[in-house]
Amino acid sequence: MAAKGAAIRGSERLYARGVPGGASWEEGNVDSVFHYTTKNACRICGGKNLERYLDLGAQPPSNAFVAPSEVSGESLIPLQVDLCTDCGLSQLSTVVSHDEVFGDYAYRSSSSRALERSFKDLANDVRSHAGGIEGRPLVADLGCNDGLFLSQLPRNEFRLLGVEPSSAGEDAIARGIEVEKVFFGEQAAQQLLESHGPADVLTTSNVLAHVDDIHSYLGGVKRWLGARGCFILEFPYLGDMLRGLWFDTVYHEHVSYLSISPLTVALERHGLRIFRIDSHEVGGSGPFLRVFIQHDTGDQEEPEVVTQYRRREEIWGVRDPQTYANFARSVARLADILRNDLDRWSAAGHRLGGYGAPAKGNTLLNYLGIGPDRLVAIADNTPGKIGLVTPGTHIPIVSDDEFLAMDIGLALLLSWNYLDFFLVHSEYIRRGGRFLCPFPAPYVSSRVSNTLAV
Repeated sequence: MAAKGAAIRGSERLYARGVPGGASWEEGNVDSVFHYTTKNACRICGGKNLERYLDLGAQPPSNAFVAPSEVSGESLIPLQVDLCTDCGLSQLSTVVSHDEVFGDYAYRSSSSRALERSFKDLANDVRSHAGGIEGRPLVADLGCNDGLFLSQLPRNEFRLLGVEPSSAGEDAIARGIEVEKVFFGEQAAQQLLESHGPADVLTTSNVLAHVDDIHSYLGGVKRWLGARGCFILEFPYLGDMLRGLWFDTVYHEHVSYLSISPLTVALERHGLRIFRIDSHEVGGSGPFLRVFIQHDTGDQEEPEVVTQYRRREEIWGVRDPQTYANFARSVARLADILRNDLDRWSAAGHRLGGYGAPAKGNTLLNYLGIGPDRLVAIADNTPGKIGLVTPGTHIPIVSDDEFLAMDIGLALLLSWNYLDFFLVHSEYIRRGGRFLCPFPAPYVSSRVSNTLAV
């Protein structure tokens, strides 16, 4: 599963070279250059009525953690979100080459206990759909990462196949799962159909938001999915991002921010339809939608749940620029409050740090302009990140044990979606530490109370 992750660049020297309006990546050394293109039209409806509503500045790719000696060569790429007022899609103004973002990919699904629980639930949904299919149904996970989801399904009941272009696929192979190492799209789907036959169930979790050519991707689903097949799509919901002010979920990997209204437009173009939508509170990155999709036979009415989502989106203004202008103003206010809170705690004599080094945390740190002068270190136990520094802000990443020895009085919780887990299991909290939780309004949380005033 190519979900949130970290393309660890280590000692490489990075810089960006834009290709405004270009349709392909500029020639260059991909080991040392992030290439990107400017997006001038909506990737779903093709409309040119794009309105910029969020500008988080020029930032390094959030996954490009670097060694301390290599900070001078970092990329700076615009991080801006545009609204298509025709269909309601939110998308980045620039798109970084997926080969560079998803080549050496350090994130592993198995590092998230929340994701493991979520995948067990997804496996139950797969069983429910495929239970009536004769033989051993083919279940394929598009963007299978290290194979965590597929490992939840019994191999004696299903034929399991992962599709994963990144280095994470090697871990899935080590689990004994068959993996095709390709970027999924129409051409790949035809090859997969010829080599494996029609898919009875296709799943993809936190992947579609990463895909620039959505129509090739959905066209591939249409081509590979069997006549009675089900495509189960999981993604963070735009409505949740707007309500929670989760601007940190905006980073260069996430080229789209999805809601049901534009998604139905894209699906209709490929003869696909939604027949069920489930909302879940806890996944690898927080709340998400699980959407069930099948071939459109042309004789079915739109399910009530789809109609309800579309009506609600019209009410809160999925295509209304004012909705997003309000969001951007709230984000700016939140950033000011967070800066002031950190300054106040520091002025009171507390040593400050950060907790968790997810990609989204780097968006927050760079937008707020928070560096090692405010946060002395960030605790994270991902082996590939320890000893590196955060992209752009250059805060050292240390192990939990090193962090405990630093006498940190308050830690900005960058992995805020795991607050409940950390309150129970974090040794830092057990020893009296406190988290500053950023969303939807800053508050301090500790083992004694998770609603302390800031």
